[in-house]
Amino acid sequence: MPDSDTEQRPLSPTEGGSPIEDDGRVPAEGDPSTDLSDLVESARQRAKDAEKNTERIYRRGWEHFTEFCETNGFETLPARPEAVGLFVEHMATEGYALSTINTRVAAIKKRHERNGERSPTDAPAVEEHWENVRETIDREPDQKAPVLMEHLRQMDFNTAELSELRDRAVLFVGFAGGFRRSELTDLEVRDLTKADGGVVYRIRNPKGRAQTETIQVPDAVPGLEPTPNDALREWLQAAGIESGPLFRMVDRWGNVRDGALSGQSVYETVRERMEAIGEDPDEYGAHSLRAGFATQAYMDGIGEHEAAAQTRHASLETLREYQRVNVVMEDHPLSRMGTE
Repeated sequence: MPDSDTEQRPLSPTEGGSPIEDDGRVPAEGDPSTDLSDLVESARQRAKDAEKNTERIYRRGWEHFTEFCETNGFETLPARPEAVGLFVEHMATEGYALSTINTRVAAIKKRHERNGERSPTDAPAVEEHWENVRETIDREPDQKAPVLMEHLRQMDFNTAELSELRDRAVLFVGFAGGFRRSELTDLEVRDLTKADGGVVYRIRNPKGRAQTETIQVPDAVPGLEPTPNDALREWLQAAGIESGPLFRMVDRWGNVRDGALSGQSVYETVRERMEAIGEDPDEYGAHSLRAGFATQAYMDGIGEHEAAAQTRHASLETLREYQRVNVVMEDHPLSRMGTE
C-alpha cells in the first residue's frame, strides 16, 4: 500500500458511520473477532489507492493525447474539438479498446477542467463522433500476431545509436517479461532487483490494481543474443539512466528525455521493426510482445502453469487464447490418425 502523507486516527465503530459513506449506518457487528476500525482504515486506504490509480490513468491518457497533438501540429490546452475528434478516430482505427478510448477522452476533459478551460470533449461534434465510434467499433479487439524469438533474432540494431539500443531493450524485455504495454512503459529503475542469476522486475500497478506483482527474467536466455537483461543494461549504461523511467524518448539529436516512453511509441516500434524484417506491420502491435511469449511457450512445449506464472494470467483459459492455429496444427490429433 502507498504511504499516506498524514496519519489519520481510525474511526471507532460508533463514530463516522459507514467506512464508505459518512452518512451511512455503521455495519452491524458479526464475527466478534472482526476489528471494525481496521476495516474502516482499510476502506479509506482502498479509496486512496483507487484515486491514485485514476490519476495515473488520466496522466497516461493526457500524455498520449499530447503526443498525438505534437505529431500533428495541434494545440493541446485548450484543444480544439477537431483535434479531439481526430484523436478518437486515430485510436479507433488503431484497434484501441472502447474502454481505453473512453479513459483517454475522460483524461482530456479532466485536464481542461482543472485548468479552468471549457472541455472540447463536450462539443456536439465530438460527442456525436464518439457515439458513432461506440456504435461501429468492433468490441472484440484484434488479435495481434505474436513477435517470436525468431523475429527478434532477425532484427538488426545499430548499437552506436541510443534509440536503437532502447528499441532493442524494449522489445527483448517486453517479450521476456510478457509485459502489457502500460506495464512496460511504467517500469522504473527502482522496480529492478538484482537476484542470483537474473533480475526481478516489479510491476506496481498491474491492470490498474493497487497491489504489486513481480516477474523474474534470468540472465541466461539462450534463444536471444544479447539476453534481455543484457540488452537493458547496455541501454541504461549508454543513456546514463540511474533513476526514473527505464524507457525514454530520444530526440533527433540523441538527447535522452526525462519522461517515460509512451505506449504509442512501443506500438510504433514493434510495427516498424517487424516491417523491417519483411512482416506485415498491420498484423502487429505492442501486445504482440506479450502474445509472443505466450505463443513461444506453447511452441516450445513449456508447461501452461510455468507460462502463466510469467504472464500472470489468473485463468489458463485466457492463456490458451494465445495457442495460435500454427501451434495447434503441429500436433493436431488428425495428424497422428490412420498412420498404422
